[in-house]
Amino acid sequence: MNRSLAGLTAAAALGLAACGGGPRPPPSTADPTAGMIAGAVRGTTWTSLANTYWAGKMVTGAPTVVIFLFEAPVKCADIVNLNWDKTSTGARQILELGLLDATARTYQIMTDAFANYLFGSYNPDAYSGTITIREIHPSMDIAGSFDLNFLPDSLTGTFDAKYCPDGQEP
Repeated sequence: MNRSLAGLTAAAALGLAACGGGPRPPPSTADPTAGMIAGAVRGTTWTSLANTYWAGKMVTGAPTVVIFLFEAPVKCADIVNLNWDKTSTGARQILELGLLDATARTYQIMTDAFANYLFGSYNPDAYSGTITIREIHPSMDIAGSFDLNFLPDSLTGTFDAKYCPDGQEP
């Protein structure tokens, strides 16, 4: 192809892209079954969940079950490296839920569960509340709900966390 024809082809492609034609961005990796969330922490509102994962690779001393809830789309492969929360996961707000065992029941914050809100440099733990596990399907998913108090704000919602075998606590 000669240079002038190549230049015209590139210009046409740019023109089409600017008008809405041409290549489309890749589809979102958001999971419509992830769950729902409502509330705020430190005045930052959180109204939707894009993805939820149940991390399968726990380090010594970590809780038995760790679940991550993401505001923006994240793939399982994005949470497999140490310190993944410090890198670009595409998520703005992240909620980390930790449980001392893998049983379908209600857990109390600061007794047998914890919840940590991750957003920039502000990472408070929930002061009180509950996490209820409704169903556990080993190596598949874990489903439940939460009602968390971050003084003076709160987060409530449901989740269906997909199992991420190599996902780990950051």
